[in-house]
Amino acid sequence: MSSSGFRKLWSVPIVTAEWNTEYEERSADWWELFVDLIIVAAATNVADTLKEDMSWHGLVWFCIVFSLFISGMNLYSQYTTRYLDTSLLNSFFLFLYLYGTAVMVVNANVEYARTFCVGMLIQRAAVFLMQGGVFVLLARAKKHASIECFILLTSMAAILIGRFIDTDRGYAVVLIFLAVWENFYFVFIILFVRIKHHELVPLNIDHFADRVGAMVMVVLGESIVSAIINYNKLSESQRTTEYYEAMALTLLLTYAVGLIYFSIQPPRDLHALRRHAYSGIGFLFLHKVLAISLLAMGVGIKFIIDAVINPDPEESYLSRDQVWLFFGSLGIALISMILIRVLHFWGRQPSPHDPPLIKRIKYGWWGCFFILMWTPLLCGYFTLKASPDAVDPFTMLGLAVTCVFGIGIIETIITHILVSMGQDSVVPVAARSPRSIRATSYGSAGDGPMACLLSDDEENVPTIEDVNLN
Repeated sequence: MSSSGFRKLWSVPIVTAEWNTEYEERSADWWELFVDLIIVAAATNVADTLKEDMSWHGLVWFCIVFSLFISGMNLYSQYTTRYLDTSLLNSFFLFLYLYGTAVMVVNANVEYARTFCVGMLIQRAAVFLMQGGVFVLLARAKKHASIECFILLTSMAAILIGRFIDTDRGYAVVLIFLAVWENFYFVFIILFVRIKHHELVPLNIDHFADRVGAMVMVVLGESIVSAIINYNKLSESQRTTEYYEAMALTLLLTYAVGLIYFSIQPPRDLHALRRHAYSGIGFLFLHKVLAISLLAMGVGIKFIIDAVINPDPEESYLSRDQVWLFFGSLGIALISMILIRVLHFWGRQPSPHDPPLIKRIKYGWWGCFFILMWTPLLCGYFTLKASPDAVDPFTMLGLAVTCVFGIGIIETIITHILVSMGQDSVVPVAARSPRSIRATSYGSAGDGPMACLLSDDEENVPTIEDVNLN
């Protein structure tokens, strides 16, 4: 439905957020849930490629391909969190996007790189048509949309060059280029793009944070799928107490990861996306690292469940590579989560207005996390020291659950103490006035290459909306 109540054949996109104005929160629309469902399938297929090929080549392919899925999802999120267009024409563009993503999903294996690139071309072209509509119909966003269109045209040109070369090596080069370009093109924007602040269109921060959280849940879901989806393939002899115990531990592990990630979400005015351009860049990049590491953890869980249900006692253990995949990816995920919190809260919590005791408790909170985030890597190291060749799956699951759930319990104890002492919010006291703090000023960049991003004016402090990172 359109904003007037009825769908139109075509319409002018509506900007959902503006600079220095309050705007309504937006939740995910039904068509975004379609995107999430296809990304669920993408996570499963890409995870299977790593399970089948645990070599360094397989790991690199896994990281490149899934990063391109994340980039494609974020390219669309960059559009839908800035504009609202429910016309039939835009719905057709969205269908092309969904179809292109589906083609990518069914060709996620390395031998189908040619068709994978075709799907990626369709997907990027669909987003280009959406941004092109903004460029043509919405004068307010014309210059911003031109930047988006250039980014997408560069990606599509690279894919077409790969199609022209049409060799395995050519497709490999194209995919590597796209993985680098679509994850780091903000460097090009920082160095070469000159556009006035008011000509940019800001993200709807609440909506974008919701989309990023949905991506985390989708990837976490792969770990759950790994534990329970093969129920129809289990024989009666495999439906043992050990299997149900492993399933329970897997669910507890993924639940604990979600508990830590979603436990402290900042309000709009304190979000890393609004704090500074660089904190916004870090926020998005760390979420890509987090998503890839959580999916790799799901592959590790696949190996664990396979070992648990294997009837051959000699095959019911995990190898050194499988142990490091599981603990290493879990460790990277925890490190990513603490660094995301750093981007939100470092320099803000503890607040300068906090009493000395509260400050000590909050510094202790930071200290605990900086120490505990390394525990999965240490568990992997000492587990292999004790048993270098074969590791029991329940040992791995037990250690992982103890690490992650233990972190959640420790954090809850600290926050419970803070709440009992009257510290019931992550918002600093000084920021609870009607004029809430937008960001911290980082000074002026003069007329150099950063001049389009930095400003002395607090109301024009650069944010991720300025950089427009995918």
